[in-house]
Amino acid sequence: MTHEMLDQIQLAQHKLIAKKLQENPETILALAQRNLRRYIGNRPAPATSLWREWRTLLEENSIDRIVAVMTAKTQKATELRQASPFAGALTQDEIAGTIHREKKRARTC
Repeated sequence: MTHEMLDQIQLAQHKLIAKKLQENPETILALAQRNLRRYIGNRPAPATSLWREWRTLLEENSIDRIVAVMTAKTQKATELRQASPFAGALTQDEIAGTIHREKKRARTC
């Protein structure tokens, strides 16, 4: 699988997470914040820079801004999605579905 395909899959998954975030912000934000606390832990700062950016973004508590960043098609947004704090927000079926749809879409392009 190419990096471009992985980026497309991550974007599709984050669009789905963004929908869940808008529908149930407290639950999804709490999940992301718990994950970030666990991820950052005692790791050295250089290893956690993207997670720290996520933490700052989540602390702003602006759902619209979080959604905009998660679903942007910029290089920075792609980097942030690679260090996503939203593990556990999607079910295994949702993850598999996005992978299947993106692979299928790539074959038809």
